[in-house]
Amino acid sequence: MKKLTAMFLVLTMLFCTSASACDASEADVTSGEAKPEVTSSITATPNPVFIPITEDTVLITPFASRTPVSNKPITEDGAEWYQEEGYPAFRIWVQNDTDEEMKVTIEYDGMPHNGEMVFRVPAHQGGGGYVNFAEEGTYYYVDFQTPNGTFAGSCTVRISTTPFG
Repeated sequence: MKKLTAMFLVLTMLFCTSASACDASEADVTSGEAKPEVTSSITATPNPVFIPITEDTVLITPFASRTPVSNKPITEDGAEWYQEEGYPAFRIWVQNDTDEEMKVTIEYDGMPHNGEMVFRVPAHQGGGGYVNFAEEGTYYYVDFQTPNGTFAGSCTVRISTTPFG
């Protein structure tokens, strides 16, 4: 089933050529609800859109990349990284070594209200995703939560000069 899900995500990523074609939010990913379309006469930089992945090996890491967070142990303090100028993409991978599902919330300085990116990682599994239009020159923060408040596992973040996927 994991391989089928990964294949579906790879095919979806290949089909999608822009953030507007594959705009996804937590509501889209977890409940299947579609976001209402917003139209505007002004063309703006796309908002960061979190694309979930189910296997860390699905995405090949571009050569022009850095790892600001490398296998950092998960704690109640979360993690943070600086999204450098010239690095418009990031990939995050969380290994959950607890007996509970882990909720992972990503926010950045200057993020619009209710704009956080959220994904969930099942107990004793890994999960994550990537963003190809990240806000550059700002700090990102990752918060981890489990129903019983226990923390075990690790987090890795890779930033890139070229898009993932």
